[in-house]
Amino acid sequence: MNHKALAGDTEDCNHLLVLLHKFCFLPTKLAPHNQILSTSHIVPIRNSGILGFNHAASELLWYGVEFEKGSMEGYLLDITFQRGVIKIPPVFIDNTTDPLFRNLIAFEQCHLKSSHHITSYVIFLKSLIRSTEDIKLLQRRGIINQNWEGEDQFLSNFRTIIDQVHPKVFHFGHLCKDVNCYRKSWLHWQTHKVFWPVRLKYLYRTYFSTAWSMISFIAAFCLFVLTITQTYFAIHPAH
Repeated sequence: MNHKALAGDTEDCNHLLVLLHKFCFLPTKLAPHNQILSTSHIVPIRNSGILGFNHAASELLWYGVEFEKGSMEGYLLDITFQRGVIKIPPVFIDNTTDPLFRNLIAFEQCHLKSSHHITSYVIFLKSLIRSTEDIKLLQRRGIINQNWEGEDQFLSNFRTIIDQVHPKVFHFGHLCKDVNCYRKSWLHWQTHKVFWPVRLKYLYRTYFSTAWSMISFIAAFCLFVLTITQTYFAIHPAH
């Protein structure tokens, strides 16, 4: 998880899972309750049906949504979306992450007064991470710090992590809805700010990454121009 000290009183932690649950989402510094557990982003599942993003992280980047590493001084749920950028606090993932998440989700499902924060967080991550490309992207952005071998095995376990889980609320419902709507809009200049550089990089990797690929592209372009020219003069011969 993220490395931080737990703020607040932990005397009421009568079980290891209770302590871990508080550690995962409470901020490092004491803050007003409405800042820690704000209800402005909570969406009842029955009202929205929104459980995550429509597209994974690499696809969102392709559509113009950027990712940045959030503050390490905050807490795991301090995720924001502003001006086309999703800021996510860094998270450390290793071989113990999957069983830890599963135990915390089970704890929230069994706890009557649970706020389902960890369940919401895992749903959020699961909708972002669907392939090794998504993992590599979040690693490059400094959001995921990993210490495990076998990305395919991690993905296989992660795909089933919320099977048979029925959360009553989703704390990132509005954020996901905003991102999904932003992706479809071309009115935001920030979309183009990310959209075109990503595509130019893709074209460079595909067609200009080596000298031979560049020569092939230039030759194909010249052949195309000559073909168009020949066709034009065939239709409009010189008098």
